[in-house]
Amino acid sequence: MIEFQRIVSVQNPCASNTTRAARYYAELCEAYPQFHDRSLRPIMTTPDRGQTIERIQKHTREGDLLFVQAGDSGYGVTAEAIAGQKDIIMLPGWGGNGNDAARDLNGDPDARPIRDIIEQGEAVAIHPLAITIDALKQQALNYYEIGANPKGAKLLNTKLWRNLPGYGNDWLRSMYEYAALPPAAFFSRRFSITEDGVTRRAVNLSAVRSRYAAKHAKFPVSLAEPHAFMTESATPFHLLPWAVRAVRGTLKGNYLELGETRTMRIGRTVLYHIDAEPGVIEKGSTVELAMSAEPSMAVSTRHLALAA
Repeated sequence: MIEFQRIVSVQNPCASNTTRAARYYAELCEAYPQFHDRSLRPIMTTPDRGQTIERIQKHTREGDLLFVQAGDSGYGVTAEAIAGQKDIIMLPGWGGNGNDAARDLNGDPDARPIRDIIEQGEAVAIHPLAITIDALKQQALNYYEIGANPKGAKLLNTKLWRNLPGYGNDWLRSMYEYAALPPAAFFSRRFSITEDGVTRRAVNLSAVRSRYAAKHAKFPVSLAEPHAFMTESATPFHLLPWAVRAVRGTLKGNYLELGETRTMRIGRTVLYHIDAEPGVIEKGSTVELAMSAEPSMAVSTRHLALAA
């Protein structure tokens, strides 16, 4: 059972499933009214990651259960804010579109009541992926990718794609996402990666922490495990079979373990994204990947699924 003294809401007002997250939050407060302070206002996230981290750290204390009414980017910034705080626990609340971290830790929405998650859950230590691009330091809770997949995500965020008929429907949006793969793959240029003095070329590189990514893909890793799954595609022709294997959960790769650091020099300007947040790596930049030494605590019922 999860022990806590106060329920605190971390809320992204622009999340895609705010209504669902608010319903779960109401269920949590109804189940544990003694820990619900009605005078306590939600901690609102902002586009400024640093400002959000400062807000969370300022308005939380030991014994807090942070119910995150947001999607994966909101989970990530909350995890970063409470890193190293063993007595502050977060519970991702399925407020986004993919909700990869929430599904990894506690299954699909409505899989079990919130009270059961608290009563049967355990606090697990999560080590996010620590990323340094030259002097810029960032963290990824779910995944970090360079190349074609970020290009496809950028395409999906254009007005043209979002205005397609039925984009708000989960099934149709999934079909549109698959339709974006071929143009993203075949219009993506390969980039060089120099690591340990050896140079190779790739069209996409992925470092994944969560079992789920982009809603449909399944990876041989979990947030409760202290390593990241590393995989890449050498050419555009490898990317589509890679995507099929990802959906089937049959991808092969290697692991970045806790205490290990991988240093890569990227040979051309290329897109990247961290938990769906986009960015650009400039030509000649050095990228370092490692598991964060300071874990964040989260509620998980994954052990129940493994025991079933």
